[in-house]
Amino acid sequence: MRECLISGTTDFIYNAGDVFFDRDTLELIGGKNVIVAPSHIAPQWGYVFRDAFITTSVKSPDVRTNLGRPWGDTPMVSFIDTRLAGNVNINDEGWEDMDGLPTQMAEYNTVNYEGKPVDLSKRKTSFKNKEGKTANSKAVLTATEAAAYTVQNVLGGTDLWDADTQGRILDAPVATIDGDRLTWSDPTGQAVCYLLTIDGQSTITTDEQAAYSASSAITLQAVSATGILGRATTPGRTVGIDSPASVSHAATPQQPLYTPSGARVATPRRGIVISEGKKWLKKP
Repeated sequence: MRECLISGTTDFIYNAGDVFFDRDTLELIGGKNVIVAPSHIAPQWGYVFRDAFITTSVKSPDVRTNLGRPWGDTPMVSFIDTRLAGNVNINDEGWEDMDGLPTQMAEYNTVNYEGKPVDLSKRKTSFKNKEGKTANSKAVLTATEAAAYTVQNVLGGTDLWDADTQGRILDAPVATIDGDRLTWSDPTGQAVCYLLTIDGQSTITTDEQAAYSASSAITLQAVSATGILGRATTPGRTVGIDSPASVSHAATPQQPLYTPSGARVATPRRGIVISEGKKWLKKP
């Protein structure tokens, strides 16, 4: 899963399989929060969360969560380069007991909203199931260990399938408005069609032009050959600066960025980009 919004409260990501969560937003919506409840049997990688952003819809200055608990068998979970919203905190122990005995429940480089490292020294390393059996788990990964958790390592096989390329999210189309006509082009050269949404009505099209009304709300996204929606553009909506580098409040890697519609983006781009309540404008 790449750049998805996943919301829930207790055990809202669960079950088994080698799964790579890439730059996803995990939204806590309850008071008692546990993110994962895996049930792997002798996993190779288990659940891998890379560059996750943990946020919340709860209006509270201190929303707490545990990262997970072992639902069954020998689960494996790794959170790498995780960032927390300003009002989100992970409990000191980080994990809790359930029915399973984990192979690994660990982290690397978890940081708060300011980009400062979270103290991992009190993370839980000993687990007990309901039968009273116990197992130890690594709680903190080294930099070398964390570097091995890549999309290709986790999802690649012997069939030469390139998981990273197949799952690529295409950049937003470059759109131009001329009178009542909207035209666009694909800077990646990999779009097979486009999702065009005008005033809430969506259409799949292979054309690169459409009728346009100045009063309409428009969103345009490219679609890849594997059916993945690309990054959105909202043509004709902004004015501003020549490049993100010229903004006085430059975004940092610790500040997740979003479009007004809630889509997460990796870097400042054309349109309004929101991070922790701040806005950056980029000129077409």
